[in-house]
Amino acid sequence: IRAALMAHNFFADLMYGRCPHSLFFARLNGRPFIYEVHDIPGNFMRKLLENFLFHSYNFRKLVVISDALKSAYLKLFPNLKFSDIIVAHDGADVPDNVNHNSIGYFNIRSIPARKREIGYIGSLYEGKGAEIIPELAIIRPEYNFNIVGGSQKEINVLSRKSPKNVKFYGRVNPSNVFKIMRSFDILLLPAQQKVETQLGGNIAPYMSPLKMFEYMSSGRPIIASRLPVLLEVLKHEENALIVDPTDINGWVEGIDRIFNDIDLEIFISKNAFKDLQNLYSWKGRAQNIIDASS
Repeated sequence: IRAALMAHNFFADLMYGRCPHSLFFARLNGRPFIYEVHDIPGNFMRKLLENFLFHSYNFRKLVVISDALKSAYLKLFPNLKFSDIIVAHDGADVPDNVNHNSIGYFNIRSIPARKREIGYIGSLYEGKGAEIIPELAIIRPEYNFNIVGGSQKEINVLSRKSPKNVKFYGRVNPSNVFKIMRSFDILLLPAQQKVETQLGGNIAPYMSPLKMFEYMSSGRPIIASRLPVLLEVLKHEENALIVDPTDINGWVEGIDRIFNDIDLEIFISKNAFKDLQNLYSWKGRAQNIIDASS
């Protein structure tokens, strides 16, 4: 209710929110609003609340983060029209303090000779994929595997299964993430068929991982899971290498392939960066939503 009162006092032309409870009250001021969701409603009350929003005369658009989530909402809410829903994948900032026009930005061989570093950045919830990294590290002891993120409890569980060439950073300041990504030679996005969150449920069919877009900004090659929702953004041998999420040998082969093919490494890294610039920057995302809502 406090959020709704504040929205009223802003005298805004348009209200935008991800909290259906706030929007339920804020919509009473009569101003148009846009609602953004990242997953399907988890219970009957949430679905009922969203249904109220969609039936409001001042409802303008629903923003979802994947084509799969749009399809799910069209099935859940028959009153929604195809044109009511905007697909806006998550995004990342385009780095502006680096020379990303240089070929060296996309070339891991520009890093002085050392043991090759492979990185994973993200949470350690079951299904995010960090659980396969110890297996990769056992098969390729000549590489270092780095895991950034997770609570100390989660790290303790995973470290017990890990060989010595797996390093855990824990949670780091977000301002350091870009520099950390650039210190790795390859970035892994090994999401599995079922991805749990702190609240439970499975977000794998609908997710649009922020880390995917941050990876794309780094100038480093990405190896990612073959999941339909990731393939809305990533294309095999164009802006990433795509492998079956449970195929450990496939992940190993992808890593070896990048380290043995400098042209492929530069090609997919450069294309991923261009796609971020042209399609998935935060500024571009906001502008596309405004344009589609006017």
